[in-house]
Amino acid sequence: MNHPRIKRDPKIMEGKPVIVGTRIPVEHILRCLAAGETEAEIVADYAPLTIDDIRAAQAYAADESMIAAALIEGGRPEPQPLSISTNSSQASAVRLYNSAQGSRI
Repeated sequence: MNHPRIKRDPKIMEGKPVIVGTRIPVEHILRCLAAGETEAEIVADYAPLTIDDIRAAQAYAADESMIAAALIEGGRPEPQPLSISTNSSQASAVRLYNSAQGSRI
């Protein structure tokens, strides 16, 4: 799945997925959301970020989780529509990302 706002480069943050043009990891954005910060608060704290970057991090985490689950089950992931709402999906996006990362975080 294509995520133009997310980049993985072994030379940046040890290859963790980051928002393009920053050194801000997807993981950090999801942890902020899980801690109860709003999108507006995160954008205010990290000037280069936009609301769209935060939503891209959530979408990336959801897609990574779907791929990991399919690999574990031995199948191919079925694309699913992703609906992100500011408050309702924050915790689930973090859970999805953590499960995709094998709880290494």
